[in-house]
Amino acid sequence: MQEAELNIIHNNTAEMLLEIQAVRLRPSNPFTWASGLRSPIYCDNRLIQDYVKERNMTISYGETFIDNYFPNTNKLASIATAGIWSGSMLSDRLELPHAYVRSKTKEHGRQNQIEGKINPGDRVVVVEDLISTGGSTLRAVEIENQYI
Repeated sequence: MQEAELNIIHNNTAEMLLEIQAVRLRPSNPFTWASGLRSPIYCDNRLIQDYVKERNMTISYGETFIDNYFPNTNKLASIATAGIWSGSMLSDRLELPHAYVRSKTKEHGRQNQIEGKINPGDRVVVVEDLISTGGSTLRAVEIENQYI
């Protein structure tokens, strides 16, 4: 994938997020992100799932990205809960199995922290809706490695 193609994807995505009003500004009362960081800007990527054209565009971009940069992927794993919708749709489009990782172990049932199966040797792409520090994504990878 060429740099120009990536720039088009980035620009289209930014414009789309602004159009659907997913980007919020609150300089006088900053948002607190899951990482604990405070920011005057918040991007609610969950809103994408409400817009069919924009949702399909997002999934197509994800498909293109994985095909170009991670062609040997054989599984997707999402971060619960916000990454589940996009991970599920993307795995369907790519015809790949999908799992998701909870932030903590379930207190009932089988007490899973991973829903789905991740096997030794799987080449997994982790799907996250938004990254600030990468902490939740790195924790998910650590959890996945514990289960293999």
